[in-house]
Amino acid sequence: MSKIQEVEVAVQIAGDYVAFHEMGTSILYDYTNKKLIDGNSLEEVEELVEEGHDRDYSDTEIQSALLINGTYYLPT
Repeated sequence: MSKIQEVEVAVQIAGDYVAFHEMGTSILYDYTNKKLIDGNSLEEVEELVEEGHDRDYSDTEIQSALLINGTYYLPT
């Protein structure tokens, strides 16, 4: 049986927005489970979320996602 949980995560989308094939998405922090995924620290993640856009081809925001058997899925 699959374990499914709706979660709130900090997501960073990076790359050249003109060339979609160069874009990448990273889940930095899982706020629901209080778990650092791909960030250096919660403080750094919160700074990125607050800034939103860092002028280096990346945006960071909080989104809803599904956590299914340890894998995060973002809505399309």
